[in-house]
Amino acid sequence: MGRAAEANRLLRWIRAGARLSGNLPEQVSDHLLAPERYAEWEARWGTVACPLLWSHAMLIILEARLNRV
Repeated sequence: MGRAAEANRLLRWIRAGARLSGNLPEQVSDHLLAPERYAEWEARWGTVACPLLWSHAMLIILEARLNRV
């Protein structure tokens, strides 16, 4: 509450991270802390989970809260 402009900006960022199918991934790789280690991480853990229902649920919660403001 009280930071609706920032929340709307983040909502746009979340939507932009959706796959072409509309599914939201667990994480996006556009702002990695250690991009040089991404290949190592992917080899160890596999590709990013997508769709991730938790991501969708949190988006719905955010949109619901913003629509009440």
